[in-house]
Amino acid sequence: MNEGEFFEFLNGTVGVVMDTWATFITVFFAYVVCAYLVGRKISYIQSAALTLAYSVYTILQLLTVYFSLERIGEVGARYSEFYPDHERAAYFSVASVSLMSLIWFMSVVYMVNENMKREVRAV
Repeated sequence: MNEGEFFEFLNGTVGVVMDTWATFITVFFAYVVCAYLVGRKISYIQSAALTLAYSVYTILQLLTVYFSLERIGEVGARYSEFYPDHERAAYFSVASVSLMSLIWFMSVVYMVNENMKREVRAV
């Protein structure tokens, strides 16, 4: 692999990570807005189904970010003459996944709290 191919790989992979982060933030805000607007009005089953779909999608995004950044570190280690700071990719992968996990956890807790406040209607 020459230097041009390496930087093409690097730019492509960083683009994937940035797109995944943008999609993650978009889905996160959609979920939080949904929790805010209808969290008290939907049933427990509807809340659980929404949370399950959101969680599965988030896990896929977490794995995409983690493995993309790990791949940058692996390829960077092999071609360290082009990318001497390849060790930082491992730190970025752990930090990114940790931050995404924290954001996911906080949003699920918010949905559960909103759903627990719902009004019980008499039949």
